[in-house]
Amino acid sequence: MRHRFVLVFSLIVFGLSGLKAQVNLVPNPSFENIQSCPTAFSELDLALPWSQAGTGTPDLFSTCTSANEIGIPMNELGNQYPHTGNNYSGIFSFAQEYREYIEAPLTNSLIAGQKYFVSYFVSLADTIANTSSSIGAYFSTTSLSVNNYSPIPVSPQVQNAATNYFDYTSWKKVTGSFIALGGESYLTIGNFNSNANTNTLNINTNTVTYNNQAIYLYIDDVCVSTDSLYNEDWVGLIKKTNLENAAFIYPNPCNEYINIKSSDLIKELSLLDVYGKIKNTYTAPNSLNIKIDLKTFTDGIYYFKIRTDKTTYTKKIIINH
Repeated sequence: MRHRFVLVFSLIVFGLSGLKAQVNLVPNPSFENIQSCPTAFSELDLALPWSQAGTGTPDLFSTCTSANEIGIPMNELGNQYPHTGNNYSGIFSFAQEYREYIEAPLTNSLIAGQKYFVSYFVSLADTIANTSSSIGAYFSTTSLSVNNYSPIPVSPQVQNAATNYFDYTSWKKVTGSFIALGGESYLTIGNFNSNANTNTLNINTNTVTYNNQAIYLYIDDVCVSTDSLYNEDWVGLIKKTNLENAAFIYPNPCNEYINIKSSDLIKELSLLDVYGKIKNTYTAPNSLNIKIDLKTFTDGIYYFKIRTDKTTYTKKIIINH
């Protein structure tokens, strides 16, 4: 009987500790809980308890807003669906000496000697000529708020891999782990590197159209946990919208032709440039499969606005002859 009791007690303790470990310590990790729809840039604090660290003012993008500059999927800086849910944040990670950081208090302070696993998803804004891999997560006992726009002079415990450059089309996952000193209660994400130590890579030579003086990153789905498997599997709280997967476009990037397959009947398509100007319109009455000739268009980022018998949405493409 005693052995059975010890076994049952051990299983209960193990089960409870396992459940306790599988907790994301980041509040509002997908920026889904907002006080109201954002109406302009610099309103990250609508997604409490997220706020800015430093004087730079990060942004909140949402599907619910009527302000085109911070809309989803199309906004003033590009076109991107959330990694999950309906919202995401955005920062200038580099603009000479200007930096923006997002910060949130953790749900519990970190325990000394405990290993923590960190992840979040990042995508590059479409209107930026250069990409970067310089971004990190710093854990502190107090808020990092400083009264300047410059890089905050700390060394993040979790730094993105130098070769993990971000791109226009995908959400790249940033991961890492560290041993806590104990008492860390705040998480801050941004580029803590100096200008000289910031990794940059040119991916668009058209600097007349694309900003080559700054790097802007979208950020979504942040996770901090003591469980490595939980952290590895965690991709967000809310499933992606079906609109993102309603049509399949290939190949992308494309050369001369692009194919569009839709689960709904396509009525009309419009090809837009990065500023939302219509470059061409195609009629496709009640079609599920369309092949479009793009040989005459110059290289760059474009968007297909697709109107079906059920809804209208946009898809990003890259033309690269």
